Amino acid sequence: MVALIEHLFNQQHVMSEVANALKPGGIIVMTTPTPFGNDVVHRLGASIGLFAKAAVDDHIVIYNHHRFRLMAKEVDLQLKSYRKFQFFCNQIAVLART
Repeated sequence: MVALIEHLFNQQHVMSEVANALKPGGIIVMTTPTPFGNDVVHRLGASIGLFAKAAVDDHIVIYNHHRFRLMAKEVDLQLKSYRKFQFFCNQIAVLART
């Protein structure tokens, strides 16, 4: 899921359905903006016209490492890998069915 989950209202339901579809050993790779990327960089960029101002409020929930770990646990997955990229503005998480 590339830059998707933060736009969905019922994230728990979507993640539950995705987790149920995974076979043992299956993974989900997710990318989202970091809180820094969303709250600081995106807002500054929107204020000077680099990004659409309407897009600033388009994200329902912004994830961080802790929130990815909690979400994985809630749907019976394990957070296998997590890191930030693009100057700490985005993040990638790999969740797995054990």
